This record gives sequence, C-alpha cells and structure tokens, in this order.
Amino acid sequence: MLGLLWSGDEVSWRGGFRAGLDSVTLAPKPIQPDGPPIWVSVSSSDSIAEAVRFGSPAAIPLVSTGFDRGSELVREYRERWTAAGRRAEDALVAVNVHCHVNERPDAREFWGPYQFEYLKWVVRLVKGVDVPLDQARPFWATLDPPTAQAVCGSPREVADRLTEFAEAAGGVDVWLYQGDQGGLGQRETLESLTLFAEEVAPNLA
Repeated sequence: MLGLLWSGDEVSWRGGFRAGLDSVTLAPKPIQPDGPPIWVSVSSSDSIAEAVRFGSPAAIPLVSTGFDRGSELVREYRERWTAAGRRAEDALVAVNVHCHVNERPDAREFWGPYQFEYLKWVVRLVKGVDVPLDQARPFWATLDPPTAQAVCGSPREVADRLTEFAEAAGGVDVWLYQGDQGGLGQRETLESLTLFAEEVAPNLA
C-alpha cells in the first residue's frame, strides 16, 4: 500500500487489516525512486522471511526476543538475505534496546520499578489480565545480565553489554535507544540520554 501511495498516482486499495482507500493521492512524492526504506520489526523466523521477501531492513526489538535470541535473529536474517541472492551490504539491521544509563551504584534498583511497571502495562494491554513478568517472559523479570533484555548501569557497563551483543550478532547498523518508559521523570530521562549519546554511543562500533 505504501509503495502505491508513494508512486504519486491516484490509489484505490483494499487489504485485510485496515480500512480501504478510495481515489487517494499522496503528495509530495518521496525523493527516493522507490520511496524511503520500510523497516520490518523482526522477532521470529516468520517475520525474517517477510523482511527478506520485501527486501526490507530489519529492526530487532530486544524487549521481545531477549539478547540471545536477538543475536540469533540478526545472523539468521543476514544468512537468509544473501541466500535469496541479495547483496550482503544491503542487509541492514537496527536493534531497539530498553536502556538506562546512570552513574549511581544502585542504578538497577532505581530504574527497575519504572521498567517493570512498563512491562506489566504491556502484559495487561496484550493479555487483558495481570501475569507475573517471569511467566510472561523470563528475561523480563530481571535487570541483571546476562539474562535481562534491558540494559542498565554506568556508561562503561552499558557500552560493554551492547558491544557484547553486537559481536555475537555479527554487527549492528543502527541502535534504537528507548529509555523514557514507565513514567521516568524528564530530568532522569534526559540525563540518561545525554550519557548514552556522549559516553556510550561513541564506543559502539
């Protein structure tokens, strides 16, 4: 649908998951001949197959996959991409990570309630009932490596953990930082983001 809309032509469209379109034209047209890239969220082998089929870059949400499965999915995506005859250098991967950077020694104890409350909200939204985090996904119930899906600690600790993931995955093209969930205050959110930008990101290959 997006490809049709980006063509600049008048589009009438019917699909299975959203309302149809009748004689719609989108303007201005993208400057890219085929439109901007559409990143596909990948958390399973089936979604990898779809990303490869469409020739789309992949975005891995570690909140859904955890670190170990996330790195496996990155490698699988790149293997299936080249097996489909596509150029290896075009297999772009972004990784979304829930992250809090804080110099205080009790950083995990400080940030944990915000992260865990956010995850409980997600469970209630999806399942309609309260489910213990360790039953929803075992890696949701802790911030301690190597099990946790989120990363929390000093700039050095965060950089080391993300570098470890990148090495296991065979490289990451784009890091997507998510750190304001659970009602974390503006000051704490900005402090964490600043530390990530100034002291973590420069150390990520």
